[in-house]
Amino acid sequence: MHKIGEVWASLLFEVYWNLIDKRGFDSDAANIAGGKGNVVMINTLINSFKQQGCQPSFITARNAMINVNKQDTCAIWKGFAKRGLGSSAQDITGGPIFDDFSVPSECK
Repeated sequence: MHKIGEVWASLLFEVYWNLIDKRGFDSDAANIAGGKGNVVMINTLINSFKQQGCQPSFITARNAMINVNKQDTCAIWKGFAKRGLGSSAQDITGGPIFDDFSVPSECK
């Protein structure tokens, strides 16, 4: 069984590389104006925390990232879907997460 942090890290890893593949990499992580994938990831993640509330699920976190970064919606969807948190995944509070590897039709 994986610890929750391992799962979270693998989800973020997928999204991170999707954004770098799409936007490139900037060695200056403070260069917000450059719009490179690694910097966009940092900003997306931090800004999504503001929308998640206390004790968010992975699905709540996914949705918050999508809400704060509309330009890279498909890169985010594909990262989460690759690890089972696609568009039809369900998170039953206190129960299991039902995996789904699909993405919305506009991201195929």
